[in-house]
Amino acid sequence: VRVIGEGLDPAWTPDGRYLYVRRSGALYRLSIDGGNAEAVPDTEGGREPSVSPDGTEVAFARSTTGGSRHDIWIVPALP
Repeated sequence: VRVIGEGLDPAWTPDGRYLYVRRSGALYRLSIDGGNAEAVPDTEGGREPSVSPDGTEVAFARSTTGGSRHDIWIVPALP
């Protein structure tokens, strides 16, 4: 067992080197090798990340105004 960082809604990259998680109101990428968590731009309010099969994009849910519904957003994965 190894602790690589804190977060909710984990999603592994296809190569198993990174984990995308929700924390502090946005999405972050954690490396299995440790180090600092990297904030994913434009993911404020994001939850339930899912990494594309080729690892180039991250889809996630974001609450609409009022919070009763969610939209699905897609952003580039971190390089």
